[in-house]
Amino acid sequence: MNHLKRFALLAATLLSAAVLWPGPIAAAGGPGPLVSEMIIGSNRDGGRGQIDLWVSTRATTLDLWSTPVNLGKTVNGEADDSGPALSANGTALYFYSTRTGGFGGRDLYVSTRTRLVGEHAS
Repeated sequence: MNHLKRFALLAATLLSAAVLWPGPIAAAGGPGPLVSEMIIGSNRDGGRGQIDLWVSTRATTLDLWSTPVNLGKTVNGEADDSGPALSANGTALYFYSTRTGGFGGRDLYVSTRTRLVGEHAS
């Protein structure tokens, strides 16, 4: 899917610890057809923890959503990771996690990425 090449991982910094967001993952916007992305928290089979963050995409609003793909161990821990909120420009993902190493309970994290430009974008 060429529309998945519009972003590359820049960095990931949580409000209390660093977490990497695997890329590239597309988000709405950019030239060409509308690219849609939905990030969900789910305890579906194939996850790492109790609840993981997953992404589903579609090339246009007329297309079906893809099967959700787990965001991987760089975002998802072995506890709950959920409550996703994607920034308007699609470069920051805010979520909570109950993983160890936080301040307790549901700590807030943010993972960032950068939009690809030029020959790397499709």
